[in-house]
Amino acid sequence: MTTVEINSSTRHIGHRPDRGFAPRSPIHSTVTEILDYFGKCPRCGYPATAAHLAHTYADGSSDSEIIATCGQPCGWQGPATVTRMTHARGRR
Repeated sequence: MTTVEINSSTRHIGHRPDRGFAPRSPIHSTVTEILDYFGKCPRCGYPATAAHLAHTYADGSSDSEIIATCGQPCGWQGPATVTRMTHARGRR
């Protein structure tokens, strides 16, 4: 599993000198690759990869989303639902 954490200061993310900060600019984001995602690109049919993106905002709220990306250069990227092909095993 690959996880990337992005720590950002609100003075750098979404800052617009003429209007202040963008609404709900994330101050911390985590991207985790979903290794058991087996979706296909809706444009070209090539296998896609997916990642779980989790965002934390300055007001303390958070949200997350799953984004899939085509493995070929067609450029498709979009929201995805994950149907897991594997399940965690229980302890014996």
